[in-house]
Amino acid sequence: MQQQIQQKLKKYADKLAKRNIELITIKDLQINLHVEENGKNAIENAYIKAKAYYDKTGITTIGMDNNLFIEELPEEKQPGTHVRRINGKETKKYTWSKSNFYLVDTPSEKRNPGYPLDSISIMPECNKYFVDLTQEDRNKDKQNYNEDDVIDFIVNNVS
Repeated sequence: MQQQIQQKLKKYADKLAKRNIELITIKDLQINLHVEENGKNAIENAYIKAKAYYDKTGITTIGMDNNLFIEELPEEKQPGTHVRRINGKETKKYTWSKSNFYLVDTPSEKRNPGYPLDSISIMPECNKYFVDLTQEDRNKDKQNYNEDDVIDFIVNNVS
């Protein structure tokens, strides 16, 4: 879990530093805080975490989380924030495609800590697993969010 958090932080810390915003964590503050992520979706879990951290520190806080939604799968069977499970079971074989990526049943041997779907998602424009994409490959996907947009949002709304 800590490795997942570090991977997600690393993505943004350098870019924020260039904008004179220091990214620190609860661990950096030497606070041991366990937050029950019991939201219905990634947005609720991100809010739950951010509010708990803010309540503890009084420092402006940003929460992030991911979830998986599969079209035509009933709500009670959606993996949601449990992206490694579907209908309460670990996923073994499942293939699905939608616009700019495919989920496949044969995972890459590589793992991207904090992003479990990157090992089973393939970008059709490059025919590569997300875990293997270069920044140049990612730029080919015009629908993919731009990390700089996230940085701009933080700078414009936090500072």
